[in-house]
Amino acid sequence: MAKAFEACIRTTLECIQACLACENCCLDGGMKRGARLCHECAEVCALSLSFMIRGSEFAKEVCRLCEATCRACAEECRKYDDELCRACVRACEACAVECRKAAA
Repeated sequence: MAKAFEACIRTTLECIQACLACENCCLDGGMKRGARLCHECAEVCALSLSFMIRGSEFAKEVCRLCEATCRACAEECRKYDDELCRACVRACEACAVECRKAAA
């Protein structure tokens, strides 16, 4: 694993956890778009995580996609008044920042 990706790997793991928890909350609350974005964000984060850990030559490109997905998820979850959604927003925003750095 490249040193350049260490912080991004850590925040990506945290983002996956937060998105999966928030996805369940959104499903229970009937917030379909939030649930879908949380699911997609967790999937893109997992892909990004895999590429970073393996040191793939495409890791930076996947990190760019991860940043965009995290920003979209955070924007949607910011609309909901729930602690799991607020935690998701924080995790997605942190992950987006680290993905931007990793993709530079």
